[in-house]
Amino acid sequence: MKLNKEEQEFIAENITRFDVVTEIEVDDIEVRIYGEHHGGVGSAAIYRTNDIKAIYAHTHAKCVEAEKAVNEIRNRGSKGTKVLTYEESMER
Repeated sequence: MKLNKEEQEFIAENITRFDVVTEIEVDDIEVRIYGEHHGGVGSAAIYRTNDIKAIYAHTHAKCVEAEKAVNEIRNRGSKGTKVLTYEESMER
Protein backbone atom coordinates (compact mmCIF):
# COMPACT_ATOMS: atom_id res chain seq x y z
CA MET A 1 0.00 0.00 0.00
CA LYS A 2 1.30 3.45 -0.86
CA LEU A 3 1.71 6.17 1.76
CA ASN A 4 1.36 9.84 0.91
CA LYS A 5 3.67 12.50 2.37
CA GLU A 6 1.31 13.36 5.25
CA GLU A 7 1.09 9.69 6.27
CA GLN A 8 4.86 9.26 6.08
CA GLU A 9 5.36 12.30 8.30
CA PHE A 10 2.74 10.97 10.75
CA ILE A 11 4.61 7.67 11.08
CA ALA A 12 8.00 9.38 11.44
CA GLU A 13 6.65 11.75 14.10
CA ASN A 14 4.63 9.23 16.11
CA ILE A 15 6.84 6.15 15.97
CA THR A 16 9.29 7.74 18.40
CA ARG A 17 6.56 8.18 21.03
CA PHE A 18 6.65 4.45 21.75
CA ASP A 19 9.39 2.56 23.57
CA VAL A 20 8.48 -0.53 21.53
CA VAL A 21 6.45 -0.51 18.30
CA THR A 22 4.47 -3.75 18.08
CA GLU A 23 2.62 -3.17 14.80
CA ILE A 24 2.00 -0.65 12.05
CA GLU A 25 -1.36 -1.26 10.38
CA VAL A 26 -2.17 0.33 7.03
CA ASP A 27 -5.55 -0.16 5.38
CA ASP A 28 -8.00 1.85 3.29
CA ILE A 29 -9.35 3.68 6.35
CA GLU A 30 -6.36 4.47 8.56
CA VAL A 31 -2.67 4.25 9.27
CA ARG A 32 -2.27 3.07 12.89
CA ILE A 33 0.82 2.52 15.04
CA TYR A 34 0.55 0.16 18.03
CA GLY A 35 3.14 0.11 20.75
CA GLU A 36 4.23 0.08 24.36
CA HIS A 37 5.26 3.16 26.30
CA HIS A 38 5.69 4.21 29.93
CA GLY A 39 4.55 0.83 31.23
CA GLY A 40 1.39 0.76 29.14
CA VAL A 41 0.16 0.13 25.64
CA GLY A 42 -1.46 2.44 23.14
CA SER A 43 -1.90 3.44 19.55
CA ALA A 44 -1.88 6.49 17.32
CA ALA A 45 -3.74 6.84 14.03
CA ILE A 46 -4.35 9.11 11.09
CA TYR A 47 -7.43 8.57 8.98
CA ARG A 48 -7.05 8.21 5.22
CA THR A 49 -10.63 9.27 4.50
CA ASN A 50 -13.12 11.87 5.66
CA ASP A 51 -16.02 9.51 4.92
CA ILE A 52 -17.48 8.99 8.40
CA LYS A 53 -19.75 6.21 7.12
CA ALA A 54 -16.71 4.23 5.93
CA ILE A 55 -14.92 4.85 9.24
CA TYR A 56 -17.91 3.59 11.27
CA ALA A 57 -18.35 0.56 8.99
CA HIS A 58 -14.65 -0.28 9.44
CA THR A 59 -14.91 0.09 13.22
CA HIS A 60 -18.09 -1.99 13.34
CA ALA A 61 -16.43 -4.79 11.37
CA LYS A 62 -13.56 -4.82 13.89
CA CYS A 63 -16.07 -5.01 16.76
CA VAL A 64 -17.87 -7.96 15.14
CA GLU A 65 -14.54 -9.72 14.67
CA ALA A 66 -13.59 -9.09 18.32
CA GLU A 67 -16.96 -10.35 19.53
CA LYS A 68 -16.50 -13.59 17.56
CA ALA A 69 -13.08 -14.08 19.18
CA VAL A 70 -14.55 -13.48 22.64
CA ASN A 71 -17.34 -15.99 21.96
CA GLU A 72 -14.79 -18.60 20.89
CA ILE A 73 -12.93 -18.11 24.17
CA ARG A 74 -16.19 -18.16 26.12
CA ASN A 75 -17.27 -21.42 24.46
CA ARG A 76 -14.08 -23.26 25.38
CA GLY A 77 -14.17 -22.14 29.02
CA SER A 78 -14.27 -24.59 31.93
CA LYS A 79 -17.59 -26.22 32.73
CA GLY A 80 -19.39 -24.26 35.37
CA THR A 81 -17.33 -21.11 34.75
CA LYS A 82 -19.53 -18.19 33.78
CA VAL A 83 -17.87 -15.65 31.50
CA LEU A 84 -19.87 -12.44 31.57
CA THR A 85 -20.84 -10.49 28.49
CA TYR A 86 -20.00 -6.79 28.40
CA GLU A 87 -23.61 -5.93 29.25
CA GLU A 88 -23.65 -8.35 32.19
CA SER A 89 -20.42 -6.94 33.56
CA MET A 90 -21.79 -3.38 33.34
CA GLU A 91 -24.86 -4.39 35.37
CA ARG A 92 -22.70 -5.39 38.34
